[in-house]
Amino acid sequence: MFTRSFRWLSLAAACIAGTASRADQPGDALIVASDAPAAVTYAGDRPVAGNVSVMAGDRTVSASAPAAPRRFVAATDERPIPNATASDELSPQPSSPPLAPAQSPVDATHAADARLTDEEIALIRRWAKGVAQREDRQIKDAGFTRQDPFADDPQQPNDPPPTPPDETPSDAMPSERDDASANGNRPANGQSNQAGQTAQRGRGFDPAVVAAGAAAFQSSCTACHDAERSTSARKSLGGWMATVRRMAAKEGADVSPSDVQPIATYLASLNPATESEAGGTSAAAAAESSWSLFSTVSLNHRSGAREEIENRGFFPEVWLGAEWHPAGPLSGRVNACVSCHTENAAVSNRIELAEGFLRLDVMKLAGCEDPACQPFQLHVDAGRFIVPFGAFAAQSHPGAFRTATRPLMYNMGQNVYRDELPPPLLPMPYADEGVLASATLPLFAEVNATFDFYAVNGLQGSTDLELGSWFQSRDYVDNNTEPAVGGRATLGNNYLRAGASLMSGRYNENTLQAAVPEILDYKIYGVDLVARYEDWVRIQVEWARRDNDAFDFLAGDVTREAIKGTVIEGEFKLWSKPKVSAIVRYDDQRRTDGPPRFGTPILTPETSVQRFTYGLNVALGSSTLMVNHEHWKVPDPLNDLDVLAIRWVAAF
Repeated sequence: MFTRSFRWLSLAAACIAGTASRADQPGDALIVASDAPAAVTYAGDRPVAGNVSVMAGDRTVSASAPAAPRRFVAATDERPIPNATASDELSPQPSSPPLAPAQSPVDATHAADARLTDEEIALIRRWAKGVAQREDRQIKDAGFTRQDPFADDPQQPNDPPPTPPDETPSDAMPSERDDASANGNRPANGQSNQAGQTAQRGRGFDPAVVAAGAAAFQSSCTACHDAERSTSARKSLGGWMATVRRMAAKEGADVSPSDVQPIATYLASLNPATESEAGGTSAAAAAESSWSLFSTVSLNHRSGAREEIENRGFFPEVWLGAEWHPAGPLSGRVNACVSCHTENAAVSNRIELAEGFLRLDVMKLAGCEDPACQPFQLHVDAGRFIVPFGAFAAQSHPGAFRTATRPLMYNMGQNVYRDELPPPLLPMPYADEGVLASATLPLFAEVNATFDFYAVNGLQGSTDLELGSWFQSRDYVDNNTEPAVGGRATLGNNYLRAGASLMSGRYNENTLQAAVPEILDYKIYGVDLVARYEDWVRIQVEWARRDNDAFDFLAGDVTREAIKGTVIEGEFKLWSKPKVSAIVRYDDQRRTDGPPRFGTPILTPETSVQRFTYGLNVALGSSTLMVNHEHWKVPDPLNDLDVLAIRWVAAF
C-alpha cells in the first residue's frame, strides 16, 4: 500500500523538480525512494525532502517513518510502463543519498489500473507548483484522497498501520499536526486556512479536491466575480457544477475544464447544508440536469442637482437566462435583459434578447479524450451573442463590472447631456447575430493565448452613427448584405493579460431607397491590459477608437468621423470580512474629427468629456452594494456635473 500511495507523490515530484514535461511523455518513469526519518523523492537529480502524509482511500500513510524503505517505478498519465519493476534504477547524483534496496516488483496490471485521471493530474500539478515555489522545498503536508484501486488488497508486511482520516500521523511536526487535523491537507498556494475551514464545514468532501478548487477559484474566478458574493451563495454540488460550467463557457473566461469539478466542490463544501451529501460528492454524484436557470438583478439609482442626468432616479437592469449543457459537444444559451438597452421613455424597460445561440465544442466532437487536448479549446457559436470587442465586453453583464455605471465609451443609457454630447463609441452590451469561432492555445507555464473571429450583421445607420443609429443596430435583421467581420486576441495568464480587438463593416443600406447611395463604413479597434492579484488588487486599462464615414449635410459630401476613448480603473481590497474595496476610475471620450452636429450648443466638431469616479464596493452576503461619486467635466458652454450613482446587484 505504501508503494501505491507514492504514485501521487511521484508525479508531483516531476512538477516540483522542473521535469513536468518529462513526466508528460508516454513511457517516462519516475523512481521514488524513502528512508527514515525523511522521504526523498528523486526526479532527475533534484531531491525534495520533508515529512509527507499521503492519503489513499480511507487510509493515511505516513512517509516520514516507514517500516521499511521501498522504491518503485510509477505509471504516468499517458500509459503505464509495461513490465516495470522496482529494479529499474535511476542513477542518483553524487550529492543525493543512496537509493534504498528494492523490496518488490510493481505489478504491471496494477499499474494500468493506477493511471491518474485528468482531474487528479490537474490537482497534483497545481499542488506541486505551489510546493516548488517554496524556497526550502520542504513538503510540510501533502494530503490527497483517491479511491484506491487496491483497497481490497491485503496489507503488506512493510506497510505502516492505517491512520484514521481525521487524525494526523504522530510523526508530523506540531505545527503540521494542528493544520492537518482540520482536513488532512495543506495546499501550497497560500489558501491553507480557507481550505481548512472549508473541510470542517463539509467533511464529506474530498479535502484535496476542495483545496485545489479553492486555489483554482482564487486564480480563475475572481477576475470577474466578487469572491465573497460567490462563496456566500448556497447551492448543491450539482447546482455549482452547472454554474461553474456555465461561467467557464463564457467569452473571456480562463477556467480549465479540469478545474470545473474542483471549483464546484469547493463552493459546495462552503454550504453546511451539503454535508448530508457526503455520499454524493464524487463526480458521479454531481451528474446534474443538463438545464440550468440563472438571473441577475441590478437596481440602479443616479441623482444630482441638475436635470441633465440621463435616466435619473431608480431603474432596474434585470437579466434572465437558461442554459442547456449536456455531456455532448452541442450546448445552448438564451439570455434576455430588461433595461440593458435603455432608450426614450416611450419604449424603455422592454425585454431585449441579449444572447441566444448554439455552441459546438469542436474538441468534444473530435473525441479528443487525451489529457494533452484539454488545455486546447475550440468552439463555434451561431446565433445572437455579445460581440467580444475589448476587455469590457466580457464584463458588460451587470453581475461582472465593478462600478455603478459602464465606461463612457461603452455607456448605455447612463450619460449626461444626452442630446448635446456625441453618442458612445460602442454602447455595451453590444449583441449581434452571426457566427463566432473561439480558441484557447496554451503556450508555456500558465500562459495562454486566446483568439476570437466573428462575422455578424454589424452596426446599422443611414447617414451617420449618431444616437438613433444605435437603436437601429439592435434590429435582428441586417440592413445590407455585407456582414461585419472582426476579431480579438489576448495573451497572458490569470494575473496579467493583454488584448487587442478590431472590427470593420458597412452600416448604411445598399438599396435604392438608401439616404446615401455610396458605401458608408466603420472601423473600430482597441487595446487593453488587465493586471490583478487574486481579489486584492485589480488594474484595468483600455483604449479604443472608431473611424467611420458620415454624411456632411452642409458640404453635401461624405467625410470622416473619429471618436476615441480611454478608461483606467483600479480596485483595491480594504477589508476581508465583509469584503470592502475602494474603486477609482478615470475615463474620457473625445470626438476629434467629423461633420458639425445639429441641435447642440457646442459649436466645434471636436468635443471632449472626462469623468472622475471614486467610491466603495461592499459585499452584502451574495450581493454587492456599489456607491460611486462621479465628477463630469464637459465642454463649454455646458456646466460640469456631479452625480451620485448607487447600484445594488445580486445573482441567483
